[in-house]
Amino acid sequence: MKSRLFAMIAALFLLSGIVRAEAEITSKAQLNEPGRKIGISQGSAAEAAVRSEMPEADIAYFTDNLLGYTAVAQGKIDAFVFDLVQMQLTIDNGMTGVHLLPEVMDETVKIAVGYSEVSKIPNLKESLNGFIAQLKADGTLDDMYRRWVLEGDRAMPEIPRSEDAGLRLTVGTTGSVPPYSYYEGGGLTGYDIELAHRFAAWLGAKLSFKIYDFDGVVPAAKAGKIDVIMSNLQYLPERAEEMPFSDILYEEKMGILVSGEGVAAQAAGESAGAAESASFFDSVASSFNRTFIREERWRLFTDGVATTLLITLLTILFGTLLGFGVFM
Repeated sequence: MKSRLFAMIAALFLLSGIVRAEAEITSKAQLNEPGRKIGISQGSAAEAAVRSEMPEADIAYFTDNLLGYTAVAQGKIDAFVFDLVQMQLTIDNGMTGVHLLPEVMDETVKIAVGYSEVSKIPNLKESLNGFIAQLKADGTLDDMYRRWVLEGDRAMPEIPRSEDAGLRLTVGTTGSVPPYSYYEGGGLTGYDIELAHRFAAWLGAKLSFKIYDFDGVVPAAKAGKIDVIMSNLQYLPERAEEMPFSDILYEEKMGILVSGEGVAAQAAGESAGAAESASFFDSVASSFNRTFIREERWRLFTDGVATTLLITLLTILFGTLLGFGVFM
């Protein structure tokens, strides 16, 4: 009987541990706890946001976002904070085992154009900000964001080009960040590529691109190898100390990627878990009633307790007498 009771208690503790271990993160507040690990892209605006909103959590740095997403799916980290649109695109393109929380970070990602202080283009800062102001005023920037980012329209519009101009605009980009700068059909396309073509046309300059990774594009601008950086570049105060930025193009929300397949799958899992738990406890109750009550095995329990108490009292008594005798 004792072994059965111990087994029942052990099963209850085991079940409660499993439920806790498998519980998915459903809110941002759950991540602000000691022991939580939040992944971010190295050098991104997410670091300041996580430190501000989740100060109790630890930060894990990744140079490749996909490695961070995979770490979430494998349970190596609790969440990954990055550009909401890009993480949603990754999920839409087949990433499994992860989903986005309905909540987002309070801070946003500010996107701008970085430019070279040693560029040979005259009055580059004034020209760049004047160009951006015009596109904001006539609604072109809003239309570009709607087409490329919100609607996923991949059609590049026809933009006049100044092929024979004496002025040359060299744009640094990565070609690896859809829908902003990426390759399709062997050529560069995306929001930033359209922006580059529009800026070249506005300047009356011939356009060329140079491809860099994020670690190399800023040094290239500082060295004058490129005139501007157009590749979903995040404005950061510390980054602005290294190189100048244009006025802000737009702001993006920062999403929170966690493990699991989302609300629907979670609800199904919770329903199945609840049914399994109910079945387990019904079985325990039925077994307890049958063996402990109806078969009157409670008498064995009470008899066992009485015998244990008697043995304990006799052990204390004879132990005391024996110890006294040895002492004398």
